[in-house]
Formats: sequence, C-alpha cells, structure tokens
Amino acid sequence: EEYGRICEEIHPTVIQIAGGEPLKRAELPEIVRVLYKPGRPPMLALVTNASLLTEENYLELRQAGIREFSISLDFPDERHDDFRRIPGLFKRLDRLIPRLRAKG
Repeated sequence: EEYGRICEEIHPTVIQIAGGEPLKRAELPEIVRVLYKPGRPPMLALVTNASLLTEENYLELRQAGIREFSISLDFPDERHDDFRRIPGLFKRLDRLIPRLRAKG
C-alpha cells in the first residue's frame, strides 16, 4: 500500500525493482500488482540474478505487471557460476532464458 501511495505522489514513468535478490520476497507479486496500472505508466522492470527465476514465477510476475526482466550476467560462460557462487547457474540460465523469451 505504501508503494502505491508513493507512486500516486510522484508519478514515476519507470519503476525498477532491484536490490539484493527481489525474488526472495514472497510478497513480490502483490507489490507489483499494487504498482501496475494497465495502459499507463509506470513501466515495471525487475533486476535479478535469476537464481530463483522459474517459468512459473516469471509468468506470475508478467501477469502481475512486470514488463521487463533484467538478468545480471557477469560472464558469458561458467565463470558466471564462480562469480555468483552458484554452481550450475550459467547452464540453467542458458536453458531457461530461451524458454522464457518464447513465452513473451
């Protein structure tokens, strides 16, 4: 509710949800629903390392109002896993991202 009130006051054109790993917040879809206004700003973007991104939560967040997903990719290969300290993340993203793109 507070997020919605702030948006009504400042009228942003874009809201970027970032910091830490936003997908850790169980209430993220509800926050997005409060912020999203169909057919008008703000445009909502989510910045994520995608370690917790699944087809299911991607679709839920798209339906809630996220229009852009920005995935932090530090290296174009398995060095990304070492940098993020998440074994297998690069290969998982390499498979997941094309599937998500196909869903729109």
